[in-house]
Amino acid sequence: ISGEWVCVPADTKEAFEDQGGSRKTFTTVVACGNAAGVILPPYIIYGAKNLNPLWCERGPNRAQYRCSNKGWITEDLFFDWFQKLFLVETIHIARPLLLLMDNLSAHISIRTIELAQKHQVILLCFPPNTTHALQPLDVVTFGFVLLCGKRVDG
Repeated sequence: ISGEWVCVPADTKEAFEDQGGSRKTFTTVVACGNAAGVILPPYIIYGAKNLNPLWCERGPNRAQYRCSNKGWITEDLFFDWFQKLFLVETIHIARPLLLLMDNLSAHISIRTIELAQKHQVILLCFPPNTTHALQPLDVVTFGFVLLCGKRVDG
């Protein structure tokens, strides 16, 4: 495994490529877990027009796979995740239920809010520009993954 060199100004805290570079695409994984350590199956969004069945082989149990043009979550895909994965996987948990999330515009739509109200799920968004510090999965779980990745890349 080898790392990549990215040239950015010295005061840049996080570097990323908006286009993903040539011949690269983004893949988004919607992850959700609770304080007890229970993690829902991942909802994986590939950057493609059509889902290649090979991408779904040997994946995590009950994972769901979708596509979007850029591999990013959209309002429709978030609604799909909420309706077909989150509500299904949490049906056994007593209500009301609190869902903490970042304030990405794709997460907030009338139909998602109405569906959440119907199922007694309280949607609570983190304030803008605080997700990197407050979002539990980003800080603890993915922070550890990034740390391990830095060790591998040197």
